[in-house]
Amino acid sequence: MPPNAKKLLRIAEEEDWRIGPVSLVARLDKEGAQPFFARWDFRHGKWSFAMCRALSPVGHGLVKLTIRDAFIYLKDPTVIYPEDPQGLPAASNVSD
Repeated sequence: MPPNAKKLLRIAEEEDWRIGPVSLVARLDKEGAQPFFARWDFRHGKWSFAMCRALSPVGHGLVKLTIRDAFIYLKDPTVIYPEDPQGLPAASNVSD
């Protein structure tokens, strides 16, 4: 933790301020992959994983990832793209 952040939190405690969760957020991006972010919170004296989100490339907004999903995604960014359901025609082949 940066020294000025430690100082701020120390003074806040001394002055009886209530300190909520302290968070670490990392935004990760790579050429050819959807960017995503992960967040950890510091509560009760320890860091814990809070959430991970990636922007869906097919218009579903932010998709929730587990930490395991994030590890897989780092190795293979193509897993963010949904697979077509088995046995159904592709959307481009469906006529009105």
